[in-house]
Amino acid sequence: MKKKCFKMLLALLLLVLTTQALAMAVYSSAELEYLTKFNELTGSNFSQATMLTREDFCVAVAKVFVGEQGATSLPFADIGEIKSESLPWLAALYERGILSGSLEYGELYMYPGANITRQEAIAILGRILGETSSTPLSFSDSDDVADWARPYIAWFAERGIVTGYPNGALGAVDTMTAAHLAALTMETVYFQRGGAAVTTIYGTGSHGLVDGNATVAKFTSPQGIAIGSDEIYIFDTNNNAIRHISATGVRTLVGRADYIDSNGLPAGYYVDSEVNTALLNRPTSGVIAADGTLYFADSQNNTIRMLRNNRVTTFSGTGEAGHTDGAASAALFNSPMSIAMDNAGNIYVADTLNEVIRKIDTSGNATTIAGTAGKSGFQDGAALSALFRSPSGIAVSGDGTVIFVADTGNHLIRKIENGAVSTLAGRIGETDSDGEPIGSSELFNLPKGLTLAEDILVVADSANHRICAVTMSGDVAVIAGTGEPGSADGVLAQLNAPADVAYHDGVLYIVDTGNNQIRVMSFEIGGE
Repeated sequence: MKKKCFKMLLALLLLVLTTQALAMAVYSSAELEYLTKFNELTGSNFSQATMLTREDFCVAVAKVFVGEQGATSLPFADIGEIKSESLPWLAALYERGILSGSLEYGELYMYPGANITRQEAIAILGRILGETSSTPLSFSDSDDVADWARPYIAWFAERGIVTGYPNGALGAVDTMTAAHLAALTMETVYFQRGGAAVTTIYGTGSHGLVDGNATVAKFTSPQGIAIGSDEIYIFDTNNNAIRHISATGVRTLVGRADYIDSNGLPAGYYVDSEVNTALLNRPTSGVIAADGTLYFADSQNNTIRMLRNNRVTTFSGTGEAGHTDGAASAALFNSPMSIAMDNAGNIYVADTLNEVIRKIDTSGNATTIAGTAGKSGFQDGAALSALFRSPSGIAVSGDGTVIFVADTGNHLIRKIENGAVSTLAGRIGETDSDGEPIGSSELFNLPKGLTLAEDILVVADSANHRICAVTMSGDVAVIAGTGEPGSADGVLAQLNAPADVAYHDGVLYIVDTGNNQIRVMSFEIGGE
């Protein structure tokens, strides 16, 4: 789907982009990452300190944003100085009104060999976005900014994309290196795509069970998050623990990692008790009820449990794996991986190894509402004859009438509504030698956690190492992650097997499982 179309389909995501100053004399790791991506997109091999000419930059921008060559004969008086292979790309910009040249001595000049200045680069990118602002510039050398560049620079400055030098000057006529131009260009790309900056808030990146502030806290393959009005809980899966995040840092609320199993991971147990003695076995997902009770899927104990008044008890399930509907004390689950809650307090369960979706009422009674127990596959249609393949993510509308499922093994996003299952996004592509669907970077690859941000469904596309947004009509766009595993923050962020997402008050929280980190990005939704 084209980038501009997605901006309209998402009712214009209002993004807050926070970046480093592009004028710094040193190159951050993020800027070097930008340069790598910039070179890939343009087929170039610019080094970080290369000073790009006007011709170099304009050709690169045409390749990134236009993607096709133009046919117009350029009217510049110095056209003979332009490389022949550059002409069609420059024509593409000229045809769109992005490249206008400089009027000198009564003629129009391109000045292709001159190094491009900051105000020239920003103006070209601003014309591509079609964005301007009348906000006065606050730079100490604002008088040096040309009138034609001022509205574009103001727009970029408002969003923190252009911050100037530490001394408060913009340096409008200063020339820029390839690394800094790449950073500016790639942030413009990600704005067009609906992306925002990603920031790590907790987790050092290495695994362990360590409480404390952001600089020391450690997790081991966390897979879920639950957010209430005042609380954030992390399901620290391989530590068999539930962690609590507050302004003062991370603390372990329940569970411990005292014993190691045969795989070298903390061993899980099943004990209902006070929080300091209760034991868990691979908790993966949870929700916070209106009264503050935390319900969670304790996946390897095959139960839905709850934390209330500093005590853990079993809400539904016996601990035995199986599939049985009925009262809380008799219901059986098999590796439930994800839960969601509607406004009435009903819980919806992605009962992963049973291949079904279950509903638990407020008394703990379980009912299968979609899928065929014990049978995996793909089939839309009547809910109880539909087929899923290891569903492991779930979200529900407030009134409980629409349920969204991350059908992980089928690499699909499914929807349950009015007693029927349909496919909302993705499609089954190739299969392996065993007939199992194969994920794709162009579609989904093992999607897991889901969250609703108003009328946008956000997906942790785990094996593609990215976060996607899906409209109610099934349009999909990547909003974070490059598709390659990594841990870089920023607009060109890299993730590593993210397993869950949660939306609260304009912020998207990401459980970045492979990095053992909790990360955030702005995700404010508005309309015109």
